Order: sequence, then C-alpha cells, then structure tokens
Amino acid sequence: MRLAVAHGKNVKAGRTRQKIKNKGVYQSLIDWSRSKGESDGFKACVAAGRPERTGEYIVVQYAHRLPEDVVDAARERLTLHDIALPSP
Repeated sequence: MRLAVAHGKNVKAGRTRQKIKNKGVYQSLIDWSRSKGESDGFKACVAAGRPERTGEYIVVQYAHRLPEDVVDAARERLTLHDIALPSP
C-alpha cells in the first residue's frame, strides 16, 4: 500500500517496513496496539477506507495469538473509529 503525503505524492510505507524489519511483525503489532496515540499509518489506512490494513485490525483477527491487553487496546481503537471488528 502506498500512502499519500503532504506534498501530494505517493510513497511506500517506509516507517512501517523499517519497524517490522527491526522488531519483527509480532512485536510491531504489539507496539502499535499499545501505543497511546494512533500511528500515521493507522490514520492513513482509515482515511483511505482500508482499516483492514491496520495493525490493530490484524491484532483482532489473530486475537488468539496475542496478549489479551494488546487485543483489548486494538479493539478499543477500532471501535473509537466505528470500524467493524473482524471475526477472530
């Protein structure tokens, strides 16, 4: 997925890829869900009508594989944006 930036051009989700490369998918999903604020990637995906591309959505989809507090935080963030929760 490409993200539109303030200058009006499309760029790859570089920070997302960098975090996953450095911390791995599992820890990145945990970090994004536990963070107090929403990531730029989360905001961009929601604004583009693609909430299924957010880490929080993936966390809820695979709830059985992640800590309960992480799943709860992800559900809360999605619910705050009126995003239909995926079936685990």
